[in-house]
Amino acid sequence: MILINNFNIVDMYSQAFGIVGNIYAPADVAPDFNNNNGNYENPSFAIKSNQQLSVWGAPFFQRTKINGFYLPNEPILSISGGKNIVRTQIDGNNGTFKENMSLDDYRITIRGLCIQEDLDDPDAYPDDQVRMIRQMFEEKESVDIVNDILTLLGITIIAIENIQLEGLVGSPGVQPYIINALSDKNFDLELKEI
Repeated sequence: MILINNFNIVDMYSQAFGIVGNIYAPADVAPDFNNNNGNYENPSFAIKSNQQLSVWGAPFFQRTKINGFYLPNEPILSISGGKNIVRTQIDGNNGTFKENMSLDDYRITIRGLCIQEDLDDPDAYPDDQVRMIRQMFEEKESVDIVNDILTLLGITIIAIENIQLEGLVGSPGVQPYIINALSDKNFDLELKEI
């Protein structure tokens, strides 16, 4: 279990977003059962020397950076894509004729938890993290994003549509957040006089 300030982060994600799952060890982190005294439910992990670690010593997986700010506690990303398709009905035939296909924007949902990192006061509100998320949202233009999965899809810029900040009962030092965004890209437009 991953415990942060006496909270179980897996339980917090489940309570905040309904996400249930097992703890995942990245490919470059292998379970080390030899140094675990027979405890196979919660193995310690052998971490490579170049592996970045969180404040609590856990290896990072799918870090996400927006405008130079790392989102706290490795958020969970959901990405969906679609196509723009012009459909034309043809009299007397079943189905439609499809033409002018192009890719639509990717829809990106980022779910995460802001957690107070001050071990002396774990119930204090994580106001610095929430302020940074608010600042990203209030940008009046698209923002840069760095994330391994998004990079594979060619996404380096997103337009943030909305954010949600909801309470988490019994956890005053935790602020769940959801960011909904669309993929974006820079276009070079050329104006021509007519």
